[in-house]
Amino acid sequence: MTDHLKAINTNLSYFTLRKIIGWRGVLLPFTTWIVSGTFEKSISAHYYSVSGVILTSVIAILGVFLISYRRHQKNTK
Repeated sequence: MTDHLKAINTNLSYFTLRKIIGWRGVLLPFTTWIVSGTFEKSISAHYYSVSGVILTSVIAILGVFLISYRRHQKNTK
């Protein structure tokens, strides 16, 4: 590993980022169901309900996490 890569200090490990992404994805349908108070036929139907703001916010946050996530680099020695 180079000195540049050793100097990078991240507050959240990649394992923690993966856990956050997973839990947000699992809890999204339940959160939108509880906030809107109605059970819709699909998750996208909540976009037009009271919980539409939560739905779009969580999807945007998941997108930012996935963009910032770096995959594991293989050693090519």
